[in-house]
Amino acid sequence: MPSRLDQIVATTRRRIAQSRVKADLRLLERQAQDHIPRGFRRALEAKGRGSIAIIAELKKASPSRGLIRADFDPATLARELEVAGATALSVLTDEEFFQGSLENLQLASASTRLPCLRKDFIVDEFQLLEARAYCADAVLLIVAALSVPELSTMVNGARNQGLDILCEVHDEEELQRAVDAGCDLIGVNSRDLRTFTVDLETAFHLASLIPKNVVSVAESGIHSGVDIARLRAAGYQAFLIGESLMKAKSPGDALRTLMAEASSGQWSVVSGQWSVNHDRLWRTYGPLTTFPMTWIKICGMTNVEDALLAADAGADALGFVFYKPSPRNIDPEKVRAVVAQLPPQVEKVGVFVDESPENIADIADRAQLTALQLHFNPSSADHGLQGLSPGNKKVYLALPAALFLDAGTQWGGSNQGSIAFSAIFLDSGTSQQPGGTGKTFDWQKAALLVEAMTKSAKVVVAGGLNPLNVGEAIRILKPWGVDVASGVEAIPGKKDPKKVQAFIAAVRRSETS
Repeated sequence: MPSRLDQIVATTRRRIAQSRVKADLRLLERQAQDHIPRGFRRALEAKGRGSIAIIAELKKASPSRGLIRADFDPATLARELEVAGATALSVLTDEEFFQGSLENLQLASASTRLPCLRKDFIVDEFQLLEARAYCADAVLLIVAALSVPELSTMVNGARNQGLDILCEVHDEEELQRAVDAGCDLIGVNSRDLRTFTVDLETAFHLASLIPKNVVSVAESGIHSGVDIARLRAAGYQAFLIGESLMKAKSPGDALRTLMAEASSGQWSVVSGQWSVNHDRLWRTYGPLTTFPMTWIKICGMTNVEDALLAADAGADALGFVFYKPSPRNIDPEKVRAVVAQLPPQVEKVGVFVDESPENIADIADRAQLTALQLHFNPSSADHGLQGLSPGNKKVYLALPAALFLDAGTQWGGSNQGSIAFSAIFLDSGTSQQPGGTGKTFDWQKAALLVEAMTKSAKVVVAGGLNPLNVGEAIRILKPWGVDVASGVEAIPGKKDPKKVQAFIAAVRRSETS
């Protein structure tokens, strides 16, 4: 069965055969002569030496995501991204699968001083003439779409047109073919074009194999400044980013935020930790860039689509419930598969109810969790924690608000035996239903309690939150974080994309009000 890439390439070959017959070659040649290529590779290499070189991609749609941006004006987007700090542009020209066009390339190129890449499935020298005629400064050559002789022909043809070449690879064999063809600008695409699945580890795996004389570009799977910082630490000099910018209300602001986050701290390859220099961040970017303050966890993940949606929307943590009575209960092996596709900076939190330390450790290992959230009967707290060895995982303790508001229990601090909890979750859960009740507790009554708890612990508010009331909860309780499950669902266990996005937007609005 042909792969998706095979289908797209076959369609492209048929389309090009028809276009060549209809084309006015003399006109295209005159247009090509009128455009002087602006040095795509040179711009990336120069910017990448001491800063972050971003290739911002103008992409209206894709086969895997469908329509990405309805409000698509290539000229306006090009100018906005140039002002925001992009080093170069990538413009999709494939019409059938990406809703692109050569006219979009021409408009974008004419509207900016940035060098522009024609991004398409280039399989014929006629497309190289088209590229320069429509004001491209470089073309994308996908190794997986070309035979060895075809790649050599396309490389020579592009150079004859005065165009730079971004040669795209996905594995070691393709990388070697690109090097053998003499390509000195190579992009590692973390998306497998045969299946359209994304795995950022592809870029990390190939990083050390790229020759030193090659300008290296990381493509796909980049969702945050932390991703950029990690890839820079691995050796990449430039980064092609499209979908996350095109999905943003303001692509320019989204790009500023990515660049600010990436340049405001440091990724340690040794420790695998990201640290932010907030003073540098403020002095460099000032109030133009807004950074999240309230930690957001979206709980009750049961599938990869919901998890990726929440991560893309800006969640700091995702919760996976390992409690059989819950409609959101999920198998550890399924969680492991979901976790493999998530950005590294997103916390993967396992939620456990009255579970033994042995089972918690086993599930956490199988699911590849980074944090544990523990619910248990307060009267058996010591028993529930005895023998728990979380290792380097964060541990969150969930307590019912009623324990303090109704039973009169006094807050005793965030340490329990040998465990210092990373945060305390204050929930409306009951002994019958530890979480996901869809009900709030009395925030006004709990305000003084949260204030007292905050002196010795980070407090996360949960229970009954939704896009309409989370701002009020933050205003009254001023928590470190918020946690939501049923408030952003279509049905138990299935998230509603609009509610997830609305919830996160409401949290961010509350921070500036």
